[in-house]
Amino acid sequence: MRKEQVESLLSHAKTDLARIESEYNNALRQKNISDSLKIDIKNLLENLRSILDYVAHDIYEQKIKPDRIANSRPDIQKIYFPYGKIQKDFNSGLGSFLPNLINIDNDLFLIIESIQPFKVGDNWLCDFCDITNEKKHCSLTPQERIEMPETSLGNAVKVGMG
Repeated sequence: MRKEQVESLLSHAKTDLARIESEYNNALRQKNISDSLKIDIKNLLENLRSILDYVAHDIYEQKIKPDRIANSRPDIQKIYFPYGKIQKDFNSGLGSFLPNLINIDNDLFLIIESIQPFKVGDNWLCDFCDITNEKKHCSLTPQERIEMPETSLGNAVKVGMG
């Protein structure tokens, strides 16, 4: 249903990311991240988050809503893509936004579960959502460049961090 919108957002995000990376690298060299660039980063994160939520809405409308109607359950008004650092938190979000998905479409449930931090051993999804929420609702996060020393190990290898 929202497939074209998701594809448009993805295409837009790819273009924005390339531009932001270039501007960000220039800003780091100048040691000055402008508010305009911070806003561009915030908008990119919000667009990416919207993609996840659009997918959740499509899942709800195509899978969950027909089941709720068939079982005389009320419609859910607020739908977001479920995520959680631990299984309990994920299950809570899933139960709120896409209830009974595990029984309605177990394959789809397994796909969503497969990207959760407790499955992949990486908090990228929670970090992404937390950063997006912070930038959207609290403030444009200040950026700070931290210089890390480089060490040369002969002619072949240069080790650096930063």
